[in-house]
Amino acid sequence: QKKLALIGEHIDRISRIVRQMNDFARPRSRQKADCDLNEVVRQAVEMVRYDKRSKNAEVRYELAEGLPLVEAIEDELTQVCINLAVNAFDAMAANPPDRPRRLTIRSEARGPVVRVSFQDTGSGVPPEIRSKLFQPFFTTKEVGRGTGLGLSLSYRILEEHQGTLRLDEDGPPGASFSFDLPRRAKW
Repeated sequence: QKKLALIGEHIDRISRIVRQMNDFARPRSRQKADCDLNEVVRQAVEMVRYDKRSKNAEVRYELAEGLPLVEAIEDELTQVCINLAVNAFDAMAANPPDRPRRLTIRSEARGPVVRVSFQDTGSGVPPEIRSKLFQPFFTTKEVGRGTGLGLSLSYRILEEHQGTLRLDEDGPPGASFSFDLPRRAKW
């Protein structure tokens, strides 16, 4: 049973890697539609809550009510949110017992853009690797745990939506990744 479970885990990992590489290489052609980012965030994070990496982690939502809509491909934004949440849970896995495992997700309207941030209570991102974070195949995870495509794919998706993704430099211990998307144009 243990060997079959291990084989199943490796097949799942290989499948994810191939899917991510395919997504990274394939041009986008789907239609954009109005999206409620708060709903996309909630659905994406709830999908990840069933993953063992999120065990014993608290998720706090600080989502602004009445957030303007964005024009986007919802599945792609869901992928961005899943990537950011999984990275946050992975970053908090080694927290000492006295440091909580908490992911705080915020949304807000800021002028012409809508911003979403994922802030974790992990160990943070060392300054020497910050410039490499969004490069394809760069990962800080141990062998077999990450492909190094999640952040680069997320960066590309947001860029194609005229948005941005960044690591916020200031703030409390841990890491905070934020993305901005232009609010939907008024008709």
